[in-house]
Amino acid sequence: MFELTKEENEGLRSQIATLEQGKYSKYLPFAFSEHGILQLSNVLKSKQAVEVSIKIIDVFVQLRTMVLSNTEIRL
Repeated sequence: MFELTKEENEGLRSQIATLEQGKYSKYLPFAFSEHGILQLSNVLKSKQAVEVSIKIIDVFVQLRTMVLSNTEIRL
């Protein structure tokens, strides 16, 4: 898990149309990396938690494949 930078947070806010910037949040948000999701799936043992973790890891794999195959995204 890692904390987003100020620039990443501003970009995220503009993409998902959240509340006005800085008006309601004192802290930068945290996000999970692909490896963090894998570690989380090792801790959470319920069937639903494992299924969701696997789906999230699949999304990371698809995203990586898409980025590597699209030169415009890599720049």
